[in-house]
Amino acid sequence: MISPRIRGRDEPWRPEGQRRGEVKMQTLTKVHRCPICGKRRSRFAQWCRACTKQKLDEAHKEAQAIVATGKCPRCGKGLKRNLALPGWWQCEQYGAPRFRADPEGPECSFQIFTE
Repeated sequence: MISPRIRGRDEPWRPEGQRRGEVKMQTLTKVHRCPICGKRRSRFAQWCRACTKQKLDEAHKEAQAIVATGKCPRCGKGLKRNLALPGWWQCEQYGAPRFRADPEGPECSFQIFTE
């Protein structure tokens, strides 16, 4: 290795075998695993793609079963479709009294998505 006095003051110190402008860094990569199946997942996701799709399909089937009954699971009143978003269902007693089926009845905050 050349001493700093011979190289000159302008040239910065570099490890052996490294060229000027070349940067060698050692990085540690953490592999994120799905807690359900153990496959690799994104660091921003909670589960892998397959498990996420499976969970969403299960949730949609459960929601469709609830909508098929036509009754709110919390209060027993009917369900109505909110046309603002596709697949959005709400209890008839949801919202302000003027929007409820029975304005004098208790409020219910049940909402569900089937799509």
